Amino acid sequence: MIKSTRIENAKFVMSKDELTYAEVIEDFKNASEIHILTYNISRDKSNLLEELKKCDEDTEICIVSNIPGRWEKCFGEWYKNKARKNILLYKSRLSPEKIAEKAEVYFCFSNHAKIVMTNNIAYIGSSNFSEESADNFESGFISKDADFIEFLEEEIFPWIIESSSEYKTDEEILFLELAIRKSIAMFEEMYEEYLQTFYLLSDHRGIERWYYNTTDATLSIKEMEKTEEICYQYVDLLKNVNKIFNMRVFSKEGINNLDDVIEKVENIIANIKNLFCGNIEELAKYDGQGIVDEYINQHYADAYDENLEYYIEHAIDIANEAFAELAEDAKDEADNLLEEIKNLGEISKTVLMLFKRLPLEKIKIDNTKK
Repeated sequence: MIKSTRIENAKFVMSKDELTYAEVIEDFKNASEIHILTYNISRDKSNLLEELKKCDEDTEICIVSNIPGRWEKCFGEWYKNKARKNILLYKSRLSPEKIAEKAEVYFCFSNHAKIVMTNNIAYIGSSNFSEESADNFESGFISKDADFIEFLEEEIFPWIIESSSEYKTDEEILFLELAIRKSIAMFEEMYEEYLQTFYLLSDHRGIERWYYNTTDATLSIKEMEKTEEICYQYVDLLKNVNKIFNMRVFSKEGINNLDDVIEKVENIIANIKNLFCGNIEELAKYDGQGIVDEYINQHYADAYDENLEYYIEHAIDIANEAFAELAEDAKDEADNLLEEIKNLGEISKTVLMLFKRLPLEKIKIDNTKK
């Protein structure tokens, strides 16, 4: 979905060493409403949040922020703990009680947009609502167009809030949503990596097409082991999410748990593991240099001086032919693997949809048991 409108009154702004939306900040003291949409906030600086506290006590403030953080490709304990700490940090810094009398705070894990506005003036651009944005080259536009400001207030922010979680949402619920979203991204990344391992992209007269790779040995046992690790950790994640679905308050309402989903995922993972034990494994074990060395050693009596180059080239040809044969043998299994990874990504999207549909306001989690 795309939402759009025309703007009659706007100016382009670009900044370095200053906040691009400084003009909007200056209007906070005159505002009856303030809306902020950001990808992140400062972890340790509070000047911008202090500006909100200077507003009139009747000023209505709405803040929607992502809670960004870098995750490793797997759900290791260190990364899970880091994500939880980041959520607690954002909840502490964006506590409505600390900001203003009439402040509302939401978290939207799919947001990357930036808007800082009052009921009089709006900034839309690249700058986050963080002091660190002043350190970068940032740009955007500022508008005092009343119709445009009304469009942002009545169309854009309600749209974003529909996909957001309220500030009061339990930290564990926020973490599980974040983890599910990360799993979607991880399987998409995994699919792309294996696609580029098994297929190569060519450009023929301006037309791009993928063709099966029988020439470049890039698959490794280590990468396959990491894939299995991610898959098993994904099952653990689903089981933790399923604990929410299994809560009595939901079962009473006839909401199905994720048992069938988990069984399906486990079957997919079992298939992936079987695929890794066949021709794909042989392809990953391919050692071209080893084949070349073995051939040269077998012909050491002749492979010297002026004959050495001939034997090296012949050895390389033998190694290339061996790889091509292994690759052809593995093609069907490679396509099957790509399909199964794609299936895991689609399942994650379904789980996220089901999770967001839960009436989560009805539960309270005892976080002391984690």
